[in-house]
Amino acid sequence: MPAAHPIAIFDKNGWLLARGRTVNISEHGVFAVASIWGGKMPAGEVRIELKLPSAKDQPGRPDATRTVEYQCKIIRTETVGDMLGMGIEFLEKLS
Repeated sequence: MPAAHPIAIFDKNGWLLARGRTVNISEHGVFAVASIWGGKMPAGEVRIELKLPSAKDQPGRPDATRTVEYQCKIIRTETVGDMLGMGIEFLEKLS
């Protein structure tokens, strides 16, 4: 399903690797485009933070968001203009 939400990607040590936006989201993962910090995206597992709407939880605040965290695996990458596109598979919901 098309969905544009802020995403942050962290390595296993908690270092911020990239910030960007989701392009689409599904039950099993997301496709996101992001600017990579410090070179290239490492292969393997990462932790992501998604900022999602929380209007259902906070009536009267349609702009309210909640942060959801997942342990994930980057399963593919591609160049999208000057950004990196990433297929990211959810492994475990952390919060």
